[in-house]
Amino acid sequence: MISALLMALAIVPFAAPEKFDKVPITEIVTLGAGTDHEAKMQGRDIEFNTCVPYEPKEYGSVSVCGANTEMLIFLRGRCEDYTHYTDSVGKCTGAVTDDGCDTTSPEVNHWLEAAQSYTIVQCGAGKGEVHDFKGPACKGLEECMAYAKEQEQQAKQDKMEAEASPEKAFGSRPNENRQGSLPEHGVASANEGADSSQCKWHHSAHSVGMVSADGHVFTKVAGPRRSRAGSRGESLDLSTLCMVFDESIRCGGAHQYSYKILGGELGVADGAGFVFDTKVRRTNIQHMRSVFVNQRGHICMRNNQQVMKLPARVPALQVGMILMLDVDLDGMTVTFSMCNGWGIVMGSADVSLQMLWDGSFDVNKLRSGFFCAVVTGNICVSLT
Repeated sequence: MISALLMALAIVPFAAPEKFDKVPITEIVTLGAGTDHEAKMQGRDIEFNTCVPYEPKEYGSVSVCGANTEMLIFLRGRCEDYTHYTDSVGKCTGAVTDDGCDTTSPEVNHWLEAAQSYTIVQCGAGKGEVHDFKGPACKGLEECMAYAKEQEQQAKQDKMEAEASPEKAFGSRPNENRQGSLPEHGVASANEGADSSQCKWHHSAHSVGMVSADGHVFTKVAGPRRSRAGSRGESLDLSTLCMVFDESIRCGGAHQYSYKILGGELGVADGAGFVFDTKVRRTNIQHMRSVFVNQRGHICMRNNQQVMKLPARVPALQVGMILMLDVDLDGMTVTFSMCNGWGIVMGSADVSLQMLWDGSFDVNKLRSGFFCAVVTGNICVSLT
């Protein structure tokens, strides 16, 4: 009797399914594609924000198409997280048009054969980044902001005192490299890459937030959300995406970055990684080549408009976590290591950059670049 009651409770959804009339028809969720048990939901028929039992034998492969829909598959019942046993399916890029499909199956992720529950959520532009994860921030985000303001005032004072000696205030910044003149940012060669003092936020970060005097701490306060018309004329509430990056281009050799989330909020569009380019610059994300980890811990590669989610995964980005990024531009490998606040590695993933090279461009374009982070909400992060 009791066991039967517990079983019944295990399959009761947390809430009634939600359907939204303005979901574009380009958003499609398919379970068990090509089987007798195929179930397809499209546009306004997609049922969001409810926990549903997952039937591995019936579903097989799962596909999510579009840019604003994500399916989360859980090893445990009742959609409960359990270490890294949560599979995220969906591009979730936040675009307002179709952005391709993402697929998973037991062949790709073996533990799906034992998965017990799933839920479908909106993400990116479709939900305005409301699925945020909050935590303590330097004993409060206000403390981080106050610290950044003090550092900013100190920087102004230091600059006034050191106008006759810019190197004293800002450190040495070489302005030449093999690719040509780079007057607005530094260049780190293979030998310089091991010096962590070289890892500082680019001066452009001042235009979107506050940077500490030492250049290592960036604090952003999210501005007002803006609306944009979707593909069917519907109004979509968008969060402001903010890209901040290291001040120096890295050319060949091995380089290490330590990216710590000191406090604030993370949205599903947050992430961090390495952008391949010949100079440090702000570029439309659709025109980038990069390898990065998204907020949920999935390792992805971007080749302009094409995004590939790799099987590799690390623990999710959270307040207090540290991302250690090791980039070997000669060996063409990148290692993502997620550490807790004490620096203990909780999970890591190795990526070969050969996977990004499709033959359509010179492979040497993957031998230089810079660290880049995308943030959306109120947040304080450091780079060393």
